[in-house]
Amino acid sequence: MNSAHLSALFNKIRNEDVTFWVGAGFSLYAGYKSGIALKEYLFDNLSKEEQLYINLNLEFTQFMEKYIELKGSKNSLIESLKTLYLEQSPKSIVYHKKLANVPHVKDIITTNYDRLFELAYVDKLEVIYKQEQIPLINKNKKRLFKIHGDLADPLSIIISETDYKRAASEQRTNLIWPIIQESIITKSIVFIGYNLEDSDINKLFNNIRKQLKNLKKEQFFIAPNISTSKIKNLKEYGIKYINLKGEDFIDELIKNINHNLISDYDKERISEKTLKDYLQPHQLEPSLIVENNKYRISGLKNKNPQANLLNVKLDLNEMVSNKFNDFIHGKSSNNIRISNKDVKDIQAFIGDIRIIDGTDFSFLELKIHPNFESKVAFLFLETDTELEDIPLKVYYSENNVKCMIEFSKSKLTIFLSNIRPDSSYINFKFDNSDGYSTTREELRIYTLLYNISKGQRFKAIFPEGQSFEGVISGNKKVFDEANYLKDYFTKLKIIENNFGFRFEFIDAISESTYNLVNNLVKVIEDGYFVYTIDKELTLEFKTKTKFNWNQISIKTIKITFTSEPISINLNNKKIELGYKIYTITNPVVVHDNQTKYDRVKVKNFPIGIHVSFKSSLNEIEKANRPFLLTIED
Repeated sequence: MNSAHLSALFNKIRNEDVTFWVGAGFSLYAGYKSGIALKEYLFDNLSKEEQLYINLNLEFTQFMEKYIELKGSKNSLIESLKTLYLEQSPKSIVYHKKLANVPHVKDIITTNYDRLFELAYVDKLEVIYKQEQIPLINKNKKRLFKIHGDLADPLSIIISETDYKRAASEQRTNLIWPIIQESIITKSIVFIGYNLEDSDINKLFNNIRKQLKNLKKEQFFIAPNISTSKIKNLKEYGIKYINLKGEDFIDELIKNINHNLISDYDKERISEKTLKDYLQPHQLEPSLIVENNKYRISGLKNKNPQANLLNVKLDLNEMVSNKFNDFIHGKSSNNIRISNKDVKDIQAFIGDIRIIDGTDFSFLELKIHPNFESKVAFLFLETDTELEDIPLKVYYSENNVKCMIEFSKSKLTIFLSNIRPDSSYINFKFDNSDGYSTTREELRIYTLLYNISKGQRFKAIFPEGQSFEGVISGNKKVFDEANYLKDYFTKLKIIENNFGFRFEFIDAISESTYNLVNNLVKVIEDGYFVYTIDKELTLEFKTKTKFNWNQISIKTIKITFTSEPISINLNNKKIELGYKIYTITNPVVVHDNQTKYDRVKVKNFPIGIHVSFKSSLNEIEKANRPFLLTIED
């Protein structure tokens, strides 16, 4: 029964559905006195004559009533409370800090006078003990309701029979109680730090039952080893008993949250803020991605790898265990990917946070952390080409070194195998299967790959001033591809600069795309490109002027055909080119005298047509569109 109640309570807390009601017993570990011990302390500090006036066995509130009556005012009692609960430093606040690091708990109600919660929560807590504070409540902070007052305001302290009666009479008008009622109506309550031997707890239970009647949700009572009769009394109040010390309960709660935090977020049981707030003291930062219209955790960034060690309990099939052992013992510098079919069971933790439980996953990918990571400059000595800020990661394993240069959509890996003083083997692999990113980045990538695959000697220069020289055997196939793509992205950069934009998307590169880019660059640089036709072309048009063709040199004839204004789409960019003008220079002219108007046939084989573009036409060009015959002296 205890484990069932405990599991139910943990689930409610992880659902952010519990209000804590905390008594003096939860402050005992800090060195502070319980209610009974407080009575004894006050009694022991009375004179023998005063002790005759007061009975130590009185109930707590009655004893305090007599004590105040004996001293003539409340001042002496308040000073004793300040000495015990404010001026005396706590031995520890570790369990209050643990609870402060549980963002699932939004409200705490306490009858304690100490400031342990304030010390533990620091600036994350809103302390409320009088109704004048309600308008100032910060909704972004946790709420601590000190229903017996705060020693910073002695008039707020509730401790004697008279104080209790006054507080009970003011409940209907005190604006704090509606807020507390809402909290305990809408959420379950867990009582922690209370002793059932104290009659005041029964007053508390009766008051809650009177206030809430049948509106209350589940209630739980945490205390160690209470009697069967007391457990029966709790049942009569509808309260479920859990046999644990308060400190042990907090430890078990933290363990339960640690084991379920990741899955709780994936199941949308907790908010993103709760997730991040809980991980922050662990120095872990979640990476979130959108999948199926909801956020899920794709990874955890470990800000303190020395403290948050990765602990994996893995039961693998024999076939993949050797591969895994090589990875763990540093014999391999490659990441490994393990299918769930090869895993019998797995428990994985980063520090205390469980990140994997069981085999409810598609695959497990283990990535090795680089031994060295920096941005370096590559200087190719033969061509004096320098590329700066190249992202380099270096991984060491037994007799092998892997150097990885990763850009946003491509990766160059250089392998140094069988490293020995006398010889070693260097190879490289390039992967651009994810497509292309920006013109600037791709130009850097293929300039680097061009020089490496060419077999050029290079120097890698590190930010700290160290350098390394080396050379990799050339690879003609990779070199040819790199040369082709370097040329392509160089021309794309010319187009970007000419038209004043940047391509945000790069299409797949086909022969037609390459030719389009090549011709456009020729127009930018030379004013035109040449379009060659390898078969006979015949153009027929009427002339408005009669010519003596026998007196005209064919070298002075130029025929122009002007199209409508055109635009092209390149890499999702619309480029307005203007009027496309085809010009045939030095054509072969065949004249037909049999018609009313002169008709000219132009034949060339093969024929080279100059193609250019104009943003606007002059009057002659407009009047003679689409054909214009020009004869120059």
